[in-house]
Amino acid sequence: MNKVFCIILGLCFGGIVLLCWMDSTLVIGPVDSGRMICGLMLIFVLTLIVWIDWAIARSTRGWERVVALTFSVAVEVIFLVSGLFLLALGDRNPRYVVLPAPEGRPTLVAQEESWLLGGWGRFYWQKRPWLLQDTGVTYTTDDGFRPFAHGSYELEWGEDSVTVRFDIAAGWDSRTVPYPNG
Repeated sequence: MNKVFCIILGLCFGGIVLLCWMDSTLVIGPVDSGRMICGLMLIFVLTLIVWIDWAIARSTRGWERVVALTFSVAVEVIFLVSGLFLLALGDRNPRYVVLPAPEGRPTLVAQEESWLLGGWGRFYWQKRPWLLQDTGVTYTTDDGFRPFAHGSYELEWGEDSVTVRFDIAAGWDSRTVPYPNG
């Protein structure tokens, strides 16, 4: 049984390290690297909790087992409910919108996030179908508005960059995104 716990913990830890050290953002459908890391961390913590409960159950007998497991489960439930509440409270619901590119130009992707009355995002170049390269260009919007999901933007493709003009709910703004190297 210890081997199973070690394998699960090792896979989660390895996945977290791999996703953190990537120079690109991995996006599969609506799930990006940040959410994958949170999911792996949750599996890691849950595996540790089950392992601790299993160790308590094996090492105690009688009423000591009941008291120890009751206390352990109570602490775990409080920890998990608090963690899930914080995750839900901090969820910014990132979305990725692929922007149309002319033939022979790289594909630009806009990430949009919002929380309460704020909206923000960044631009990426699509390296492969699920890998995005960060451009370092960011933007903000007002009232959590998502201009790219609503189609409220214009693109002007130049020789070495693309200028993105977009609605920020309080007017229009623009950003220049240089083409990727190589």
